[in-house]
Amino acid sequence: MRIPRETMQAILLDHSVTILLLAGWWLIAAGIGRLFMGRTAVRFSSRGEAWFLSFGAGLVLVGYSFFLLGVAQWLHPGPVVALLILLSLLAFAGWRCAPAVKLPACGAGLPGKEASFLRPPWSRWDIPAAGLLAALLVAGFLLALTPETGKDALIYHLAAPRLYLKHHGFYFIPGNVFAGYPLLGEMNYLFALFFDGDRLAKAIHFTLLCEILLGIGVFTRSLLRDRAFPALGMLVFASIPSVFAVAHAAYNDLFVAYFTLAALYAFLKWSEEERREWLAFCALFTGAACASKYTALLLPLLGALGVLWACSRRKENLLSAIRHILLYGVVVFLAGAPFYLKNWYMT
Repeated sequence: MRIPRETMQAILLDHSVTILLLAGWWLIAAGIGRLFMGRTAVRFSSRGEAWFLSFGAGLVLVGYSFFLLGVAQWLHPGPVVALLILLSLLAFAGWRCAPAVKLPACGAGLPGKEASFLRPPWSRWDIPAAGLLAALLVAGFLLALTPETGKDALIYHLAAPRLYLKHHGFYFIPGNVFAGYPLLGEMNYLFALFFDGDRLAKAIHFTLLCEILLGIGVFTRSLLRDRAFPALGMLVFASIPSVFAVAHAAYNDLFVAYFTLAALYAFLKWSEEERREWLAFCALFTGAACASKYTALLLPLLGALGVLWACSRRKENLLSAIRHILLYGVVVFLAGAPFYLKNWYMT
């Protein structure tokens, strides 16, 4: 069957618009994250590390910006456009002014080099793994540009935000218990639904797979002892059937995976460098995971146990351990509680 030329041109135009909007959303989220991270005193060990964590912070800030519009019943076209203009200006400031990476001086860590997963030499397994990974990502992105057919996405991942846009804010949706789930990831889908629809939301979720793979590469090069097999580790994760299946759907699972990996990475950096900013980052991403899905509620408990373990290993006194636990708990609550408070109020 031959597709008419006019139809093909319309399809290509639609996909081009989706890709441009995806690039705009990504630039906003990453730029705001850079602006946020640039205001901290943390010294990042590589550009990849700064990119990975900055993007996560941007996801949280963009999501809660739309959350505030929903709480205020301001999900009208005017306020949404005004918010996007404000976020764009902040992102521009982040890209233009804020340094996203503060590399250590030569002699700290690797002598004069970053612990980048892109830096050769790679093992003989990494080169074919990188080729297979690239093919897998291209296939996944093409699937992300198709209309949404996933049951969960149509029931609540997209349905609830679409209704919030229609009614200009949060409200109790009768008969849809899933709308009472924490929806931080879905707040980023409001951007997609405002402009383009389900394909852009799917593309946003697919972008998170790419960011997780970046995090795996950074984790391999920065924290693992031999700094080996970064591309192979990324391929193993991307080829997990459930990961690939949800990567090109408008779900929230990769939001949880991304925030969990970022929280773990920040925790290990804190246990290594003993800077409170890293513990605050760990708590921020832990709370963000809890604000994305109920299954992440186990993370704060594991994080608190990890803090106690780290304090015990350092032989810190009880007062110091309590301070760390309080810092961790307060930031987790601030980052994760708003959706639970919203549900409590509305029910």
